[in-house]
Amino acid sequence: MSAPLTIALAGHASVGKTSLVSALTRDASLLLGESAGTTRAHYSKTFAIDGVQLLTFVDTPGFEFASRINAWLDARAGEGSARSDGRSTIEEFLADPTVHARHAPERDALRGVLQADVIAYVADVVLPPEGQLVQEVRLLRRAGVPMIGILNNLHAQEGATARWVEMLRREGIDAIVQLDALRFRAAQERGFYEALRVLRPEHAAAFARVSGLRAER
Repeated sequence: MSAPLTIALAGHASVGKTSLVSALTRDASLLLGESAGTTRAHYSKTFAIDGVQLLTFVDTPGFEFASRINAWLDARAGEGSARSDGRSTIEEFLADPTVHARHAPERDALRGVLQADVIAYVADVVLPPEGQLVQEVRLLRRAGVPMIGILNNLHAQEGATARWVEMLRREGIDAIVQLDALRFRAAQERGFYEALRVLRPEHAAAFARVSGLRAER
């Protein structure tokens, strides 16, 4: 039996990553005892049907200082033919004991990201897609893992997605879906799994099985 596909939900602090993991796995207990933005360490939740593990979702702490981490990585990547690939430089960052303690949440988030087969970048569409948020996308792309953009909090600001779509596409993310954690709609969830199927077609059977179960219910 093949290992379940691992999807890391990453993004800024307090954008709804834990709520989305809870909705996707139908596990409300993930929200118990959690206040907004308080995820301190990455953790995983595996979705199984009839004892068969299909998908693992990794909830990661939120980023706040992505620009500083990108600057650290740029300074150590090297130049020309000697330049390190992004993933290797992230691993160097994680192993460096001198990195300031304020980056502990980001370091743990990156550890979770490096375990993933797909990164799902969660965006709160109420926030303007600029500054640190752009830096987060650039940081995550260094990992060399296929990425999908999730536009969340749609109920709070209808029609606010265009700027996010433009930014994500400009940064090289073409797989973009709407998936509102609080108004969790079946059509949006199907769109999420269809986008994943395009990115990771070898797991198409798992996506079809999850989607089939949702349709039955």
